[in-house]
Amino acid sequence: MPDSRANPTINAVAREAGVSVGTVSNAINAPARLAPETLQRVQEVIDRLGYIRSSAGRTLIRNRSDALGLITPDLVNVLFVEISRGAQLTAAAT
Repeated sequence: MPDSRANPTINAVAREAGVSVGTVSNAINAPARLAPETLQRVQEVIDRLGYIRSSAGRTLIRNRSDALGLITPDLVNVLFVEISRGAQLTAAAT
């Protein structure tokens, strides 16, 4: 059951699990780096607190975004809808 606090931070997860922020980051991004017991403890805290990784924070740290911008002159025209759909599917595939 999630904790009543809104938007728990990675720091809160680390504190609650008794590990460093880097360990929590590894649990999310590179779980093979952690001992199974540590990974399980961190994952239990993540689940209990309801922690959700911030995509905005991740974008700032990586200095890049996975967002794709597409400007079309008209979304009523079926041609542009299909072009947009093709761009979305191609981006998702890569």
